[in-house]
Amino acid sequence: MATEDILKDVNLRYGKIIFPPAYKKVWIAPYINGHIQATGIDDRGRKQYRYHPLWIKMSQGEKFTHIMDFARHLPKIRNKVRYDMTESKITRERVLATVVWLLENTLIRIGNEEYAQDNNSFGLTTLEHRHARVNSGDKVVFQFKGKSGVYHKVSIRNKKVARILRRIKELPGQDLFQYFDEDGSIQTIDSYDVNEYLKTITGEEITAKDFRTWGGTILAAIGFNKLGIEKEEEKIKQNIVDTVKEVSSFLRNRPATCRKYYIHPAVIESYTKGYILSKLDELPKKKKRYHAIDGLGVSENNTMALLTYTLD
Repeated sequence: MATEDILKDVNLRYGKIIFPPAYKKVWIAPYINGHIQATGIDDRGRKQYRYHPLWIKMSQGEKFTHIMDFARHLPKIRNKVRYDMTESKITRERVLATVVWLLENTLIRIGNEEYAQDNNSFGLTTLEHRHARVNSGDKVVFQFKGKSGVYHKVSIRNKKVARILRRIKELPGQDLFQYFDEDGSIQTIDSYDVNEYLKTITGEEITAKDFRTWGGTILAAIGFNKLGIEKEEEKIKQNIVDTVKEVSSFLRNRPATCRKYYIHPAVIESYTKGYILSKLDELPKKKKRYHAIDGLGVSENNTMALLTYTLD
């Protein structure tokens, strides 16, 4: 490709690659088939990336392969979160642990600054004080506009989390999740910090998004189990539609999005074959056996066994 053709192609793609105005040193890939299409430096000095749509699609497929590895690391993550949440001061680790606890127990999206700035839509790390209400007991209510303009109202009851959030809300500024650094200055956290925290715990590329994929997969497996085994094809299809719709209500997204990105395809495949959580012991034996993991719940271990059996 001639230089002038490359420049023309770059200019055409430039208008489709969106970076916040505050980004500096923006670089656009010279060729359209590069998996990294652009990079830029954000206002905190970190390099951010924009990927080719095909690369993103391939990565989505790998996500479901990766989710079983995520589950194996969950007990370690939970132990670290439980420990860090017991710190007495509002430290970085305590706030990060609280965010990870909320990720798992509310399935709220992690959020990023771009959506908050450009669309006035929020996720967990971009929530502001006005989005959270803590009563005198153990109840916390989050109310905010999320991705695609979807309104969220999420309630939890947990004394420890309520106590931490009550103290966090005493800090000045509009951002909710803040902490005191070693110099006593107030700092905020973002999705990058959360992902680094998870990586430090596991030594793997575990990210905040994995919690929603795992949560969607577990909820689907439980939903199919409640409906029971069906033999009529039309009834099976309808049960799948109904279950996906129910899971999407927990994840607060569209059913099509939920099925494509947040429910492991093998869970749906297993249901079409008549495999459900409560009937695993009745299935013909296979060479590959799943061994329960300490620290996972019964439904989680059963779902892992179901995935292992279906994928064998």
